[in-house]
Amino acid sequence: MSSTSALLGRPGVRFAVRFALIAALLFTLYGFPYGTYGISEQWLGAYLSGYAEVVGAVLRLVEDKVVVQGNTIYGAAALRIVRTCDAMEANVLFASAVTAFPGPVTRKMAVVAGGLLIIGVLNLLRIATLYYVVLEHEQAFAFVHLELWPLLLIAATLCLFLTSLRFLRATPVPRAT
Repeated sequence: MSSTSALLGRPGVRFAVRFALIAALLFTLYGFPYGTYGISEQWLGAYLSGYAEVVGAVLRLVEDKVVVQGNTIYGAAALRIVRTCDAMEANVLFASAVTAFPGPVTRKMAVVAGGLLIIGVLNLLRIATLYYVVLEHEQAFAFVHLELWPLLLIAATLCLFLTSLRFLRATPVPRAT
């Protein structure tokens, strides 16, 4: 057996290689430099506008003068939702880790779906709090936006993955026939 085969035979190394390949593929699909007026860029624009609409709806629960135009939220402050505002990095890392981990495909799909929903809700909370940081502590916006929330989101994603491992590892209950 060659040293490469022996190395790839180790479960931790297999997981790391699978994770890296899946994450690289997903990040490439998301970040590929698409043409400005291409179908993919149109999809991304619609996706970001939809994200802004959802955040706007959440903000309207507290502030009724919030208006959304395209990917920009207007109210007492203005926020534009752009490619990096959608928590896609956390989504890709979570989905890649769960998919690369050994376990039944149906459990992986359930964990990915639930995890992406939780990450999405956390990201909505992130954007809503950024809106109010702009209003109340504008000087702290750069720190909260670029340092604090990304760290919190990735830490939450890691905790979500680690807590899902028990479910992914569990032996399926045999069905009665």
